[in-house]
Amino acid sequence: MWRNNRIPIAIVIAVVTAMSYAGTFAVPFQFDDVSAVVDNPTIRTLTTEALRPPANRSPSAGRPLVNLSLALNYAAGGLDVTGYHVINLTIHVACALLVFALAAGAVARAARRVALPSNFGARPSGRIQEDHAPSWLAAVIATAWAVHPLNTGAVTYISARSELLMAVCYLGALAAAARAHAGQPKRWMTVAVAACAAGMLCKESMVTAPVAIVLFDRAYVYDRFVDGFRRRGAFYACLAATWLILAWLLADAPHSASAGFDAGVSVSTYLLNQALVIPEYLRLALWPNELIFAFGEVRPLTIADVGMTIVVVPALLAAAAWLWLRRPELGFPAIWFFLTLAPTSSLVPIATEAGAVRRMYLPLIGVVALVVVGIGRLAMAVRPRVAERRRVAAVIAVPAIVALGVETARLNRDFMSGETLWRDSLAHWPSALAHLNLANALKARGGARDEVVEHLRAAAAISRIEEYTLGAELVEEGRAAEAIPELERAIADNPGNDRVVTEAQNALVRALTDYGVALVQSGRPAEAVPPLRRVADQRQTDAGAQINAAAALAGAGDFVAAAGYACRAETIAPADARARQLLHDIRAAAAEEKLRVADCQ
Repeated sequence: MWRNNRIPIAIVIAVVTAMSYAGTFAVPFQFDDVSAVVDNPTIRTLTTEALRPPANRSPSAGRPLVNLSLALNYAAGGLDVTGYHVINLTIHVACALLVFALAAGAVARAARRVALPSNFGARPSGRIQEDHAPSWLAAVIATAWAVHPLNTGAVTYISARSELLMAVCYLGALAAAARAHAGQPKRWMTVAVAACAAGMLCKESMVTAPVAIVLFDRAYVYDRFVDGFRRRGAFYACLAATWLILAWLLADAPHSASAGFDAGVSVSTYLLNQALVIPEYLRLALWPNELIFAFGEVRPLTIADVGMTIVVVPALLAAAAWLWLRRPELGFPAIWFFLTLAPTSSLVPIATEAGAVRRMYLPLIGVVALVVVGIGRLAMAVRPRVAERRRVAAVIAVPAIVALGVETARLNRDFMSGETLWRDSLAHWPSALAHLNLANALKARGGARDEVVEHLRAAAAISRIEEYTLGAELVEEGRAAEAIPELERAIADNPGNDRVVTEAQNALVRALTDYGVALVQSGRPAEAVPPLRRVADQRQTDAGAQINAAAALAGAGDFVAAAGYACRAETIAPADARARQLLHDIRAAAAEEKLRVADCQ
């Protein structure tokens, strides 16, 4: 029955998934897509350069296979977004079919141990017989996961290609390892190790894949861990050896500016943020009625800020462990959630993003599996007969899948506009990141500049780094007087960030210059002297800065000091007629006042 049904079921899963994402092929580049694709020089050619993505500048940093896939997209269609979305969706469909195969095998194995809605035969010893798997339950799990709105952050967002490629390798390795129990073990074990190695070249989250395979074997094949290690110890060792690939990639610290123990965020602070973010992930998994594209930067939370929410994650983890100890076949989906989420939501801080829904791509499988199995058990309790309980389950599952697919299609429309994307995120999870990117989106479409500044002020109030962004925007808008204090704060508040300090200092020079010149032009030279002298003293090799200071001082009647700056300007740029003329005018004005101005040295 299973062999006759699996192809039609796979086609249905693929078609339903494609329908949910049919409106995404014209979604423009958003957020990190610019650095990953538009401004990424390493994808412009299909050479070894494509395997060396720029560190700390792109989501594909330290992920050579991801960068290579983007290079292939660029070679095929340049910056036409359609091809990028087609590949993302194709990978997602492949992941859904792998989930289907894995769920079918797992349910077949669990059918004897747990009273699931199935009568497909007893559990064979040491082998997964997929021929008798209850394919309908696996199909519901795979389809519900594939069309779940929480996955839009991974599928529709082009830069999440790293998540998709890692996931297809992760699921492929697990499926191949499971298939090896049914025959041709050497061939399938080789495939599993190769997939595991490829995944390490895609994203760091692949690190848990070898552990997941060991746990899967224990849950659905062997009664004890020792049995698995006795029969497949060499295979497990080969899987673990792929960690060396990841270690090699991480040796150059490709994400040192955003992630790691030296990224500027303590482990305790990051864990407190996860105490809020993970329950929100679960809420969106169970009731996905909104889109939080990005949770933004890590916040400086305390235990008091988190409150009783701090016990939610430990309690759920304890429940998962309890379920694993009592019934590993049911506990595996719960453990899977924590295992696949751990690389991004545990001890290693990711300073620039406290959370992101795309991180739930693999963990969501465990949540969906537990919910679907729960529906199946409910159907079994209501209708003991197999045919009747399947009808009950269908009445629940089919409308739920349709609702998920419709909501996914609706949320995907938000990706068409950066403004909508960030307004939604801001409405549900305020952050400096959301304010900043909403300001950029408004600015790009020529929106009201006052609203742009409003959001930049809000971002600066949350994140001190954004004080520079606010100051730079005010300078650009000609509001130099407002920009000066913001830029001064940016310099004072970010002493360890050389890039921000340097850029803020450059912007401050421009702000002081613009402000001083405006004061001179408005007939207030005395007020212009302090900012323009400050610039001239800082930029002693800048003839223009010396001329501005000299003009302000002359206007304020301080001809002696003015002559000093004018002389310096003439020394720096002897061919500059402005400096010579200004010095001449200063001397003439001083003579009228019967003041003696020393000659230039």
